[in-house]
Amino acid sequence: MDEIQTGLTTLEQKLKSGKKQLTIGDAASISAINMDDAKHALDQLLEKYESRLKVTENGDLIYDFGKTLQRRGKKSFKEIWEEVKATSWKVFKFLFRIWITITLVVYFVIFLVLMIGLVVVSLSKGGDDDDSPFDRGGSGGGGIGFFRMYLIMDLFSDLFMYNTVSRRTIYRTDPRGYRYKEYEPIGRKAKNGETKKSFVASVYDFVFGPQRVEPNPLENYKEVATYLREKKAVMVQSEIIGLAGWKKDEAEDFFTECLVKYNGKAEITDKGILYGAFDDLVRGNRDLSNEQEVEWYWDEYEAPYRQSGNKSTRNVIIGGMNAVNLVVSFKIMQGWLLEILPGIPMDTASLATIFLGYVPFVFSLIFFLVPGVRYFQNKKKNNKIHLNNIRKRLMKVVFQSPNGIVQEERLMQIVNQAEKGEEQLDRDQVKAIMEDLIYDLGGELKVSEEGELAYYFENLKEEMEEIKSIRASRRDDSNLGEVVFDSGNQ
Repeated sequence: MDEIQTGLTTLEQKLKSGKKQLTIGDAASISAINMDDAKHALDQLLEKYESRLKVTENGDLIYDFGKTLQRRGKKSFKEIWEEVKATSWKVFKFLFRIWITITLVVYFVIFLVLMIGLVVVSLSKGGDDDDSPFDRGGSGGGGIGFFRMYLIMDLFSDLFMYNTVSRRTIYRTDPRGYRYKEYEPIGRKAKNGETKKSFVASVYDFVFGPQRVEPNPLENYKEVATYLREKKAVMVQSEIIGLAGWKKDEAEDFFTECLVKYNGKAEITDKGILYGAFDDLVRGNRDLSNEQEVEWYWDEYEAPYRQSGNKSTRNVIIGGMNAVNLVVSFKIMQGWLLEILPGIPMDTASLATIFLGYVPFVFSLIFFLVPGVRYFQNKKKNNKIHLNNIRKRLMKVVFQSPNGIVQEERLMQIVNQAEKGEEQLDRDQVKAIMEDLIYDLGGELKVSEEGELAYYFENLKEEMEEIKSIRASRRDDSNLGEVVFDSGNQ
């Protein structure tokens, strides 16, 4: 045991000194321990440090610990900075939404006071006046009866509703024909059955945009776990790309993380294909209702970042209201109150300038600035999402190709069949994405026997056939058997 620990320490020092790639033979030579212990030591280092596994054309397994040795789970400066930005944005959204709510409440109170004043004036002129703007039935030309008062109070209650969407998802289609999930807003049902977003929710979305259906960070792990339970506990790296859409480097990292997380073993077939065996993971209760549903990368498109999700008319109303606030508060900052109320005391004027000028001016400026910045950010993000959606369509064709060969012309025909009404892709778009897929899936562009350009993914095809063969030869060993010892019965 001491010999193994000494060997492990020796290997760790070697990695720290600069050598970042080791085979099992390298590890045995450096540490002077036998091959089995060397593999065990490398597996321990695999769990401790960020790393990935590589297989050479001769079938040798390489443990690659990257350019710099980094503890697994330790966050980089970039990751920490991204978390800081994300947290700061959440805090800002929370605080500014409170500010929006307070501002709307203040406007509501002012509006309510004006209404009460109009009621008093109306009653003082005679409650039996048929032309009174507050007829009892609320059906007069400008009446504000019970029904209208109910709507106003309903609007007031919306101010204190922090969640403006339900957990129920609905499907929408973007202008390019890609269908995606979105949370259903909370509001009243229209005659056509569609839920109408409340005005308050529209105000929030005008500034911050509607809430997107974001995948859970653990979904990919849970999906892999479910997939392994269904596929006799073995999988290859290409299947990870097919499930999550990872780029090659990301897939290599994720594959290694799964080996560590689920106590998997890296194995190499006689044909030099790397696969993971996760026998411990599948031993258990197969009837798990909370398992993540397995969904291939191309089976659902990514949702775009929507600017507001409001109708144009509502955006004009909201923008117009804030523009009035901006202009009036700016005028007050310039001393407008002293012009229209020349007798107002200076202390009162100064206080009013702060709360009716500077405060609402800053509020209105932020109210316009945030969606302005978001517009350019969304444009950049949506361009990337658009490319990802095209990648999904092309990857589906590649993975479903019967022989791993996809002729360029045939690819264009299949991808533009537009079964679901997606956009038509041009050749340049397809070529650009296919170049990435060639790298990620180990393919190449060649001239076929028929003299046509074709994409060859022979490695992918061989890998997928090999893993099918492995599964066919494996026994389903997930049954736990009868309990022979129970500590509770002692």
